[in-house]
Amino acid sequence: MKFVVPTAADTAAASARQDLTAAGRILGFVPNLLAVLAEAPIALRAYINLTELLCDASLSPIEQQVTMLASSYEHCCGYCIAAHSTVATMAGMPEPGPVTLRRENTKYLTETTHADD
Repeated sequence: MKFVVPTAADTAAASARQDLTAAGRILGFVPNLLAVLAEAPIALRAYINLTELLCDASLSPIEQQVTMLASSYEHCCGYCIAAHSTVATMAGMPEPGPVTLRRENTKYLTETTHADD
């Protein structure tokens, strides 16, 4: 698998630069996922659009992260589980919620990929 080096906001394509700059301003940093997606600006825009749609839903910020954690689990993405459990904490999910969700999901992912589901 080819490793893609994250793109910095100042070296991104013009069509991705505004999105990366906005993410940095809102979050205080540019997440690696967004920086990698900036290599394909339409993919970055699609991810941001989907995130905005989720934010417009009737789910609370914590419920949004639980939804993202469930999706991360289903896609066997340990990186995503870690990221969304961190964001769940930032959104105010009380302990031990994020730690428990992360521990149980990553434990299961190391035992099986549940490909037979």
